[in-house]
Amino acid sequence: MFTASNLMETGPIIIKEVFNVDLGHSAFGLAGSAVLTMLLLEPAGRLAEKSSPYIIWMVSLACYAVTSIGLWLAIGTNVPSLVPILLIVLLMQAISWFDMVIPAIAEELSPSSPALTQGILMFAMAIGFGVGTYIAGQLIDAGGFVSVVDYCAASIIVTLVFAFATLLFKRK
Repeated sequence: MFTASNLMETGPIIIKEVFNVDLGHSAFGLAGSAVLTMLLLEPAGRLAEKSSPYIIWMVSLACYAVTSIGLWLAIGTNVPSLVPILLIVLLMQAISWFDMVIPAIAEELSPSSPALTQGILMFAMAIGFGVGTYIAGQLIDAGGFVSVVDYCAASIIVTLVFAFATLLFKRK
C-alpha cells in the first residue's frame, strides 16, 4: 500500500511532470482503464475462484513491477506519451486485481474470525494509503516527481526479493 498509493494517487501528475503527458490524455487513459477493469475483473475473479487467489496476486505483483520499473527505465528518454499512460493503465488493473484477491488471501491465512480479519485488513489498507501518499508528498518536496518513480521502482525490487525468498523457503 505504501508504494501502490504513490503511483495510483499521483500517477497522472507524475507522468505529466516527468514525461510531459497532457492531463487530458491521462484522464482518457484512466477512463479506458475503468472500462478495461469492468471487462477483466470478472474473468480474473473466476480464475481466482477456480485455481487460487495467489495466481492473481502474483500476476498483479508482476504488473506492478512492470509499471514501476518501466516508468523508471523511461525517465530521461523520449518515449511516446502513450507508454506512461499504458503503464498507469496496467497499474490500475493490478490494483483492481489486488483489491479483489487480498481479502480471500487474508481470510485463508488469518487465524481470527472473518469479521476481525476484514477489519484488520481494512485498517492496514487505510494506514498504507495514508502513509504512502504522505511518503509521495515528502519525496516530491525533497526530490521532485522523479523521486517517487525511483522510490516505487526500488520498493518493488525489494518486494520481489522478499516474495521470491518467501517462495523458496516455503518449499523447503
